[in-house]
Amino acid sequence: MRFSGGLDDDLITRISDEYSERKLADHENVITLKFGLKSDIRTILREARLARNDLIDDLTLGIEVVIESDEGRENLVEDLHKLVREIAEADRIICVFMHIITREPLPTVQVYQEYVTRVVEWVCDREEE
Repeated sequence: MRFSGGLDDDLITRISDEYSERKLADHENVITLKFGLKSDIRTILREARLARNDLIDDLTLGIEVVIESDEGRENLVEDLHKLVREIAEADRIICVFMHIITREPLPTVQVYQEYVTRVVEWVCDREEE
């Protein structure tokens, strides 16, 4: 790449941003292909952010009334299940990016595919009384 004139901070930042964006897109493509994602990574991350907000803000409001009935508890667990699944979907993508950045071996496809289910079970499954 040739530039007329000197390199200033803005130009260096733009070059760095373009490079990073290209590298990120390459990693997104590899992750999407290798692990067979159903949505693009940005959509999954956006849905996880919204799920996190719902979990923190909406799900807990009025919980003391909701858990008093069997139906309320079942609805709460269903909502929790959905939100945790969306968060776990994003978490596994972030974990893969961390492996790429730290140059650690990527998880196997089997581990990757089972991850969300394992997290949801860990958070949501409860023993019946």
